[in-house]
Amino acid sequence: MRSIEVSPQGELHKRIVDGVRERVKASKAARSTRDVKWRELEELFVAYMPEKEDDLIRKLNRKNAGTPEYTTIQLPYSYAIAMAAHSYFATVFLSRIPVFQFAGFHGEGEDQVLAMEALHNWQVYKSKMLGVLYIWLQDLTKYGEAWVMNYWTEEFRTVSNIVERPKMFLGMLEEEGKTEKVRETKRIRGYQGNKLANVHPAKVLTDPRYSRSNFQDGEFVAVFGKVSRNDLLKGEDQGRYINTDHRRFKRAGTANAHAGYELQEESASDKLEVPRADAFGTAMAKEASDVYEIYEVIIEIVPSDWKLGKSNMPEKWVFTVLADWSVVIEARPLGYIHDRFPLAQLETEMDAYFHHSRSLLEVYEPVQNTLDWLVNSHFYNVRQVLNNQFILDPSRVNIRDFERNDPGLAVRMSPAGYGTDPRTAVHQLPVADVTQGHLRDMDMMYNFGERLGINDSIMGMTHPSSRRSAQEVRGSQSFGMSRLKTITEFMSATGWDELASMMVQNSQQFFDSEMKLRIAGSTADLAGEAFTNVTPEQIAGEYSFEPVDGSIPVDRYAQASMWREILTQMKEVPQVYMQYDLGKIFGYVAQLGGIKNLNRFKVQVQDNDRMQAQMQAGNAVPMATPGNDLEPGQTTGMGPTA
Repeated sequence: MRSIEVSPQGELHKRIVDGVRERVKASKAARSTRDVKWRELEELFVAYMPEKEDDLIRKLNRKNAGTPEYTTIQLPYSYAIAMAAHSYFATVFLSRIPVFQFAGFHGEGEDQVLAMEALHNWQVYKSKMLGVLYIWLQDLTKYGEAWVMNYWTEEFRTVSNIVERPKMFLGMLEEEGKTEKVRETKRIRGYQGNKLANVHPAKVLTDPRYSRSNFQDGEFVAVFGKVSRNDLLKGEDQGRYINTDHRRFKRAGTANAHAGYELQEESASDKLEVPRADAFGTAMAKEASDVYEIYEVIIEIVPSDWKLGKSNMPEKWVFTVLADWSVVIEARPLGYIHDRFPLAQLETEMDAYFHHSRSLLEVYEPVQNTLDWLVNSHFYNVRQVLNNQFILDPSRVNIRDFERNDPGLAVRMSPAGYGTDPRTAVHQLPVADVTQGHLRDMDMMYNFGERLGINDSIMGMTHPSSRRSAQEVRGSQSFGMSRLKTITEFMSATGWDELASMMVQNSQQFFDSEMKLRIAGSTADLAGEAFTNVTPEQIAGEYSFEPVDGSIPVDRYAQASMWREILTQMKEVPQVYMQYDLGKIFGYVAQLGGIKNLNRFKVQVQDNDRMQAQMQAGNAVPMATPGNDLEPGQTTGMGPTA
């Protein structure tokens, strides 16, 4: 989509910069405390604990002197909780084939639904959406909210090769057999379709007058990001970016770039590694490899108020401004027929009134802190017990002998203590491990954690008792999954439905070609042809996203066992047995058992005319009946002579 021209010296440029900056700063101020919390959650997720001075000394002793020392640790309990929930969400949403399933709203035929699903299944794999969706679900468990941006893209690749061609002069062949090496450049059209991009929650700035879950009702949404010089050149070629003279730009991460504005969107702790935007430059052109920080802001404006037209009806526009507020590099209408901010959001808590949703890590944080205290206090007490405690007379014993950590303890008497009873000069204090019960208390805290929704069954841990029936295990798992099931259904009705709806309308608006695509899912085996033609007319209509019910897919091996029992029972009832295609049932059960490419072993039945033509061509011979081969001179229909 093309941008309008905005002169950096004009009044329109100043109006756009002021309008964008005002909204970005208002959103930042409203959620400044949340940035701090997101930093803490990131450290909690990676089990990071700030190193104290005592820990640093013990670390140096281990490294330099080889002395074993205890260091304060943080149990990876929160990490285990987050990954268990992420595994559940990923299994429920991403194990479906296709991932995005649809149903017609107004009488759309089954062929149209298959075409819509086939197109979006192709887009999922062609644009590598699965990786983005996995991270989307993981962000949800870490931060309590997760964002993904959806946009339509038309990619082009510029490919050059060095080829030899006959040498020409003024359009005529200069000399027979004389060639020269020339560079041949081709512009190739690449992927065209929907694409997704993960956005860190701290880099999404919404209208502070609305909660994050209701961001679509707000006036604006801003996304902080980075764009390279190459991206600017490609965007300029397509008419998207303007004012791309790199001499105006200031690189991200430099001192000049941050003068005059605050950049606090990076929520990652300074103890964690994040990508550097100012890593290097090139020798030929220093700015060629630069990366620039930008705000891409979508605002619902009244064009007449912004001097961008005469219309008095609100419409969404996209403004992209460098993060130092110096240059506007994009100004255009949003242009999508769905007329929504092209972002989809997930939340773990069903609350429409608070500005931010808590994450699973925040809910479990008190349990995590208590567990850390229990285990560290126990080991510190053990360490204290191991270091013997004495009351001694410094005039009668050598104190330096007590400072050694070598195995065994040999204490020398001082001259003043010669000939005296050593037991009167040294007395060992009685010590006791008062933290022995801490390990039992940890089991109690684990039980508290299970009450919050993630139990041992979901985390893949079995009960210590081996005498448990399969029904008991299955019941424990189902009870533990009930809370996650509710969260999953809420996610399906909000973020996933929003994303699927935008993808469908983008495809209907911009898809203008004809493609033959494989039918997605198990429907392909039942539809006859494995492929379908997808055209703009074929995907017209109104479609709804098939919601996810929140249940884990049934175990395939369990399904195969159930089918074997059903087939055994069907044999006893011929009336039922004759109503079903046993060949297709056999193939389906084999597929459940993990057998692939079963059709390669299937006999291909041909009509008589085609078979006769194959025999005449010598490509087929009659199949003899086993055990009844004719002997020389044997009469047809008679058995063997011996």
